[in-house]
Amino acid sequence: MSYTTVLAAVQSIIQALDDYDDGDVTRGDYRVFSRGSPPYAILGGGAFERGADVHPQGRMNKWVIPIELYEQYAGDGSELDNIVAHRQTLIDTFDGYPTLNALGNITRCMITAGETVRRVSFGEKAGQGPYWLLQEMTLEVFEKSTASGGEYA
Repeated sequence: MSYTTVLAAVQSIIQALDDYDDGDVTRGDYRVFSRGSPPYAILGGGAFERGADVHPQGRMNKWVIPIELYEQYAGDGSELDNIVAHRQTLIDTFDGYPTLNALGNITRCMITAGETVRRVSFGEKAGQGPYWLLQEMTLEVFEKSTASGGEYA
C-alpha cells in the first residue's frame, strides 16, 4: 500500500464528520482558507519508518500523517473551546478506526501527539491578520506488508 492510499483514507474519515465539509479537509492545499468554513484540517506529507517483520519478506511500515487543524480566531475565547473540541473529536474518531476502516493490512493507527495550540496569521504582512488558532497533531499508522519482486519474484 502507498502513503497516498493511507492519506486518502484519513481524509475520508475526517470528511465524514459532521463538523467538516468535503472541501474543509485537504491534502496539502492551503487554498482552503479562501473557501469553505472552519474548522479546516490540512493533511501533510509526513515521515515514515520501515522495518523487518517476522518472515524474510515481511515488512512493517509506519506512516506518519501530520494533521494541521485550524479554527478562525474571533478574539472572544470561543475559538479555543472550539479547537479543543475539534481536536478531541479527531482523537476519539481515530481511536474508533484503529485499522482505518479495515484498510488493507493496517494493524493500528492513533493520534499520538499534539503541539501546543498557537495563534498564526497568513496575512500579506505577518502579524496583521486574519488570525487562526493552529493545532498540529501526529497520526501514526502501522501497516504490515510483504516484499515482492527482485529476489522474491
